[in-house]
Amino acid sequence: MNAPQPARDARRDLLEALVAGARRALRERGESPPASWVEEATEDLRTGRLLGWWLPEEEGGGGIAFGSVRGSTAFGHVHVAEGTDAGDRVVRLLDAFRSGTPGSVDELDLGFTGLSADEEAALSARLGERPHVHLLSRAAMERAIGPDDEAPVTDVPLGIRHFPIRAIPRDALAELDWRAFAGTLDAELVGRNAAEFRRMLDELIAGRMGRFLDEASTALVDGSSGELLAAILTGEQTPRLAVYLDVMVEPRHRRHGYGRYLVRWGFRALAALGYPRVRLWVTEANAPALALYERAGFRPVARALIYRESRSEGQPQRG
Repeated sequence: MNAPQPARDARRDLLEALVAGARRALRERGESPPASWVEEATEDLRTGRLLGWWLPEEEGGGGIAFGSVRGSTAFGHVHVAEGTDAGDRVVRLLDAFRSGTPGSVDELDLGFTGLSADEEAALSARLGERPHVHLLSRAAMERAIGPDDEAPVTDVPLGIRHFPIRAIPRDALAELDWRAFAGTLDAELVGRNAAEFRRMLDELIAGRMGRFLDEASTALVDGSSGELLAAILTGEQTPRLAVYLDVMVEPRHRRHGYGRYLVRWGFRALAALGYPRVRLWVTEANAPALALYERAGFRPVARALIYRESRSEGQPQRG
């Protein structure tokens, strides 16, 4: 049984095939990396801009682990092709990624694709026994957009004004997003500071994860003080499926109805644009967000497992 090999040493066609397999699996699960992602990631793996290790097809089906370091966190993904010993291949690739990250990294966040439900359950039990590790479950939820959503939203919070997302200074939007998720399990899926949220927002608005829908994205501003209160960002996964990319509310103004209003405002915008369905991702341990989306009519359609390992002395947050 061969050890995973550095991706920079692999032939381009083999890397492209493995990255393309990861993209297909992500899209089947409801995520939307663009077609250009395969070529770009392959080039970044070959030049070392992305960390990466791979197993050839002879290794029971092959697989790849790849990702990047942002600050003190390494974000990555492990994909295995169908075949025997898929769980063992995931563990070998995961451990290669873990041991290959710089010493400055004190947390790892990795996702998985290519496993059956039974294989994922077995892997979850196996990885959950490791110290300083916990597994974060995220749900993809969908809702149909129907004729009722074309009606104006009547319960508008008092004193708000709508602004296009692109009219809001990007740093102010990133600060809001960072504050909205600080201290939650979701926060470190993006990063540990506002700069990392800014990078993520730049990519979303630039269409890196699917066409950005300006018409179904908006920011809410206090009409008196000019304070940025909340925002929703929406994109296109397919011509018939939109996705709520980000819903953020200033923590000091929670429970004022801004999140509920934005979700319903988005339904009307998507009805006007002709999208029959909308999807979003939510961490299953985030009970308030999960309850909000369930009340709005969203239902789970897929799930994803995130491996989170803390290398610091403190235990990671559980959920």
